[in-house]
Amino acid sequence: MVRTITNLNASRSNKHRNLVTVSLLQATARSMLPFYSKIARCPRFSKRWAKSVRKANLNKLEILFKKAAPKAAKRASLGVNGIGYYVHFPAKAPIDEYVNATSIRPGTVQFYFNAKAHSLIARAILPLYVQLACNRCFAREVVKAIQSGNKGRLAQLIRRYVKACALQSVCIANSGFSLGFVFPFSPYKVYNEFFRESLRFRRPAQRKKP
Repeated sequence: MVRTITNLNASRSNKHRNLVTVSLLQATARSMLPFYSKIARCPRFSKRWAKSVRKANLNKLEILFKKAAPKAAKRASLGVNGIGYYVHFPAKAPIDEYVNATSIRPGTVQFYFNAKAHSLIARAILPLYVQLACNRCFAREVVKAIQSGNKGRLAQLIRRYVKACALQSVCIANSGFSLGFVFPFSPYKVYNEFFRESLRFRRPAQRKKP
């Protein structure tokens, strides 16, 4: 019985990994590039964004996101929980929604989001997002690593372009991956990630685009 349950869970995990496509990953990275560029290069904007995340002020985040990434804002739905934010993009079934997020894990702390850490993460990931968005061969290799569950290969690919010492972990999950960053001035690990989210389990403080 234990073996049967384990195999069933492994089958579900494989199924979830296999949902991501090269085109979807590229489109999501491309959509997020202007936003992360703004976060990385404009301290005032980064501080305003972080403050709105801590206050879980969805209305303010939508206004700011529209200023930074007007094209993406037309398609995206935002979510916030006081310790991170989630940018949802509609996708064809069975993905439903593909999400890009930067957040602390729920249950760790409440209403904490460090603007400096967020800016440093944005600077660190920009070269990666450029490659994902513009280099189809590279994006294909990343998707292959996700689909095969090859964490070592994925980490190798990611670390070609994310050179920051703060990058502590690279993981595969839910048809995507998460990058865990740790900074000496912040007590909490912050994750930048891509993942698939079912419409049945939408995150708090989120409005779906009409």
